[in-house]
Amino acid sequence: MRDRWLAPERSEADGRPSPGPGRRSGPRHQPIRAGARAVMGLVAGAAILSGLFTTAGGAQAPAETRPVEVSGAPLPKLGPEPDPGVGRPMPELRGAAFDGQPVRIIRDGKPKLVLFLAHWCPHCQREVPRVTAWLRGSRGPLGVDVYAVASATNREAPNYPPSAWLKREGWPAPVLADDEKGTAATAVGLSGYPFFVLVDRAGTVVHRHSGETPIPELERLIARVRGA
Repeated sequence: MRDRWLAPERSEADGRPSPGPGRRSGPRHQPIRAGARAVMGLVAGAAILSGLFTTAGGAQAPAETRPVEVSGAPLPKLGPEPDPGVGRPMPELRGAAFDGQPVRIIRDGKPKLVLFLAHWCPHCQREVPRVTAWLRGSRGPLGVDVYAVASATNREAPNYPPSAWLKREGWPAPVLADDEKGTAATAVGLSGYPFFVLVDRAGTVVHRHSGETPIPELERLIARVRGA
């Protein structure tokens, strides 16, 4: 039945469609009416299936890495003291969460704590529950926006995927998913995981460090950033 979908032949006499062998003549739309209905049904079905992968809010299908856009000069890599990144503007990071919802870490007049995490890092795995409990408790960092950046994602490494890990730990703050190249991590001069960047209201880097950090030390740094 493949010839049903072929264009109708035209007669040499008047240029009108020829019924062809084995077909009865009649109005032009008659021979393909059933086929047209089938095509319309397929299109409608495809549209319904497409909708299953998009939420009402426009969220995309989950992904462990997302494209990241960086605005501003990258920070030098963290090294021995004094930190060459302190006093410089933190590059703005625009990307998305695991579910595709936009996440922007930009200069918006609010002090920030930005925590870079790798799912395979044992120090990160110990740090996240502590920081999560702190953020969810009454001693959380009032007046400071907190973000996580899931970077160095590797499906062959332990504790993959990061989205499931952070959900399991109950992480309460927005998460920006870094891309495969680690663009966000490179932009802030990351030297190891976990990596902390503290930014004042003007968007200037006040402090950076790498490694597990006791909560009292984080509170001291938060107070410093909040008062800047």
